[in-house]
Amino acid sequence: MNSFLEEKWSLVGLGFNPWEYSRAEKQGILLAIFKALNVLTVLELSPSDMLEFCLDMESLYEDVPYHSFNHAIDVVVKLYYVLHDLQAASYLASYDIAALLISGLCHDCGHVSDYHACAFAYCHMAVCVCQRASIL
Repeated sequence: MNSFLEEKWSLVGLGFNPWEYSRAEKQGILLAIFKALNVLTVLELSPSDMLEFCLDMESLYEDVPYHSFNHAIDVVVKLYYVLHDLQAASYLASYDIAALLISGLCHDCGHVSDYHACAFAYCHMAVCVCQRASIL
């Protein structure tokens, strides 16, 4: 484990707040989680390859209030908590763990987070289906 996580590993759990860390620290956290859960070994990636992948994923996230790269890191940290601390990893194959963590990191890439447009579209669809409610 790297020196950053040796010092702050206890903070990486349910109380984790990605907005409290620098960009470099967040990338270090991701890399340490992928390493701790053997994702690098399973996918035959070097740490630099995994870091490059994480940086590529960061570039695909929009600068929006919620569905941002910080949210993705928070999801990965919560997955780590479930897989490691709650020992859910013992019920999954190594490739499933790798897929789950990578999915957590990538799940909102490109999301524009326009809640009002999404809510309006959903309400409009509900009206069309139900023919009872008004979106106003």
